[in-house]
Amino acid sequence: MKPDIARDTGTPSDGDRTWTFRLRHGVTYEDGSPVTSADIKYAVERTFASDVLPGVPPYLPVLLANPDHYAGPYKDPNKDLAAVQTPDPYTIVFHFAAPQPDAPWMMSMATAPVPKAKDDGRDYTLHPVASGPYRIDSYSPNKSITLVRNPKWNPATDPHRPALPDRYEVTFGIDRATISQRLIADRGEDRNALTLFDTLQGADIPKLGQPSVKRRVVTGSGHAVLYIVFNELKIKDLQVRKAIALAINRQAVLTAQGGPAFGSLTNTIIPEGIAGRNSIDLGLKPTGDPVAAAKALNGTPVPTLHFGVSSTSTKQKAIAAQVQSDLKAIGINVVIDEIPTDSYSKTLHNDDKAPDLFVSGFQPDWPTAAAIIPAVLGPDASGTKWVSTNLARYYDPTTSGQIAELASSSADPAQVGKQFNDLTNQVLSTNWPMLPVVESRNLQVVGSNIRNAGLSTLYSQIDLLRVGVRR
Repeated sequence: MKPDIARDTGTPSDGDRTWTFRLRHGVTYEDGSPVTSADIKYAVERTFASDVLPGVPPYLPVLLANPDHYAGPYKDPNKDLAAVQTPDPYTIVFHFAAPQPDAPWMMSMATAPVPKAKDDGRDYTLHPVASGPYRIDSYSPNKSITLVRNPKWNPATDPHRPALPDRYEVTFGIDRATISQRLIADRGEDRNALTLFDTLQGADIPKLGQPSVKRRVVTGSGHAVLYIVFNELKIKDLQVRKAIALAINRQAVLTAQGGPAFGSLTNTIIPEGIAGRNSIDLGLKPTGDPVAAAKALNGTPVPTLHFGVSSTSTKQKAIAAQVQSDLKAIGINVVIDEIPTDSYSKTLHNDDKAPDLFVSGFQPDWPTAAAIIPAVLGPDASGTKWVSTNLARYYDPTTSGQIAELASSSADPAQVGKQFNDLTNQVLSTNWPMLPVVESRNLQVVGSNIRNAGLSTLYSQIDLLRVGVRR
């Protein structure tokens, strides 16, 4: 972990309940105005507005001290988030409701500065104000974005970003199989191309041994787990959820995902390398068990279920087709609904519109269980329902409360990790909010002109901080 806009990784006090950060001087926005602690505070305040900004990091709204029930700058425009203080333009202080040893990690996810005067709610994503080495030159939502150098960026204030390329040209909405084929072919401008997503197809694996392709392969641990979500607002009977889990041929799902080159079967949503991880036997057969599934269903009538997939994801469609076939064998009808890619995430986060079943996954924002379980299975700040990133809509007053308590524990990290693991095993094996399927392995091909391509040690994607292009 290294500081960014902050000069260090924070100073704790009051038993890790209070964290103080001091900002670098000289950091500016693209218009030359200075980045201040008030901008950081406003960015944090925006994370309380999950109704306007679905999918925002949930950690700070849940964990900061908030006795006044602050609800974000849109609902409470005249209210102050007292838990975050800015005694001067270069100092910011965070007050948590309980000890929070993971606070420095959280800051990396929710504190990119936002000037309040430039914020227009959800539309701010169309024109965020740059404070780093690149600014937006053009943006066509769901189609393309071009980033060019930010002339107001001062490398002296940003020691971790060499910013090698002169510009980034990003195209959205291309079918993933097409991206895979283009990167392998390595023609024209695609020699300068890469992708951050798992676009490589299983059918393309044999091509990776070709000399012209092999030297362009980037691979490593994915740090993420793929699972099939059972929406508890729609599939309310836990025995039905269990029957679905028993019936699914996870080995075939792994094949649809691309096969062993892309990962291995798992019984937990906690990836390897996380302290305390120790998954249990969920009683599942790799190829599914329709007999056990029918026994668990015990004749319970199940209405037609809807499996939502992104319209451009061939892998999701293949997984959905496999689940459709598996559930048909136990008398459950499944309809596959293609959701436009540009609205897929918003749909999954919408309680009214989210489908009954869908593929999801979680990439931890930092390497502890506290970055996974509260976000995937935990409650919101009120403690009375699920947090917005809990796509299964799982909530139990007792267990959810225990998850919230662990998220604010100052105990030994290994012990906290074990407790998180035990709670996760309990929820997965008794409530069945989701079916863990694949612990991913990242496998990418880059263009022949790409240099320094390597996987981030934390995230399951190519590290753009180091990447460059041969002239």
